[in-house]
Amino acid sequence: MRFPRAEHKKFMKTIAFDIDETLLICKRVEFSNSQKVFIKYGKSIIEAFVRLRPNTKEIVQKLSKHFEIVAFTAGKQEYADAICKLIDPDGRIFD
Repeated sequence: MRFPRAEHKKFMKTIAFDIDETLLICKRVEFSNSQKVFIKYGKSIIEAFVRLRPNTKEIVQKLSKHFEIVAFTAGKQEYADAICKLIDPDGRIFD
């Protein structure tokens, strides 16, 4: 896996977050306080239910001002992209 480094972040230290069980909980069945997300895998669309850990968006946003933020998962790229978009809808942190 390669992590392209934006020019303005060239000299920043990096914080890497494991998506699963650290930033959020994701299951295939609905559970307490979860929100539904759709993840496209090729021609298929998978329905999943996600609950972000408390203050995930705020913490990642604040840290991104001082560090390069990287998210990783054992899941597929499409899953990582959908989750990063959920955490960072404007694409300012995860580009």
